[in-house]
Amino acid sequence: MSRDPSPGSGGLPPAHSLPAVIDPNLSDPFLFGPPDSDPWLEGEALSEGAGRRILIVDDDALLVQRMCALLDQEFEVQGVCTPAEALDRFRAGERYAVVVSDQDMPGMDGTTLLREIQALAPETVRVLFTGLYDMEMASRALSEGRIFRFLMKPCSVDDLATVLEAAVLRHRRKTTWSQAKERMRFCNDSMQGFTKVLEQRLDQAHYSVVFALARLAEERDNCTGHHLERVSAFCRVLSEGLRDAGHYTDELTDTFIRDIERSAPLHDIGKVGIPDSVLLKPGKLTEAEWCIMRRHPEIGAETMNAIIATSPGASFLTMGRDVALCHHENWDGSGYGQGLVGEAIPLSARILKAADCYDALTTWRPYKEPWSHERAVAHVLGEAGREFDPKVATILQASERKFDHLRCALSDATPIA
Repeated sequence: MSRDPSPGSGGLPPAHSLPAVIDPNLSDPFLFGPPDSDPWLEGEALSEGAGRRILIVDDDALLVQRMCALLDQEFEVQGVCTPAEALDRFRAGERYAVVVSDQDMPGMDGTTLLREIQALAPETVRVLFTGLYDMEMASRALSEGRIFRFLMKPCSVDDLATVLEAAVLRHRRKTTWSQAKERMRFCNDSMQGFTKVLEQRLDQAHYSVVFALARLAEERDNCTGHHLERVSAFCRVLSEGLRDAGHYTDELTDTFIRDIERSAPLHDIGKVGIPDSVLLKPGKLTEAEWCIMRRHPEIGAETMNAIIATSPGASFLTMGRDVALCHHENWDGSGYGQGLVGEAIPLSARILKAADCYDALTTWRPYKEPWSHERAVAHVLGEAGREFDPKVATILQASERKFDHLRCALSDATPIA
């Protein structure tokens, strides 16, 4: 802006504006963001933003005063004489559609000021005055200040007003774009939260239905009470104990532990397919009857596969199939079902087997009196390496106080809220 006004220019000397040659890698990213031709970025659809508020920054107080007076009819213009004053206004919460800054000022140049303003108020459009066009300075102004236009001194009021009109429109578009992005972010976050709630409710609905089926199988086997709750709790204790001891840490994730606690009740779900004449027989089973009884792991797996087909995303159902199919496998291969040996047996089934055995031994059944806690723990430990995974058996012994506490707290004489 010229410091020596001459006649015929509305109080400012005739001049020209320098069209900004914008490098897309350096300029305001908005310039190459939302397409200006979109209807929602035009006319009444645009946000008002900061309106037509303009801030002039120049160390020549008389020049700032003249510019404010000449532009006052078309814009809401304010002026300051130092970069510090300009920054104070932004930091205090003042917002402007456009800031026009001189380049050469004491203490802080215009490029640095506009860079600071970009950080404080990204929607404010930045215009730079300079008396000397230098390519190095221009490159810095584009990359650091993200300016919208250069204006060379001296500059006519008409040229300045034209640039300001374009800058105000740019500000409105930037504000509209930012608000739309924020609304989209809010909608996306809300949708994700809503989807998560629906998934949790669907997952819980799946679990409720399958658990009810598991409970039905237990009741047919004369095994009522809190057996399912105890076995689930024992499985969690064993899983956490194994992980804490450094065993099977690749498998024992938080998801695994959550799933085994939920899938443990499904281990005997296959008994729904065993005839009452076999399942409820009070005496010893014949060899033919044992062949029928030993089909319940396979029936359980088939049942779970049918459920999984309708709900493929529920990981606890997949684990439920594993425990249903493999919970009668023995570590040394002497069990039944698939005839698996050692770690070929799913970890979930190995954990479940120890938990289920301890519970069966320490509770009353039609064919036996309950064993003591100490005797049951000794049995599991004694069968380590034959019937049970040795690591699982060792953890059960190390966790025996927790097992005894849960056994008493969830005894069949204790109601569960």
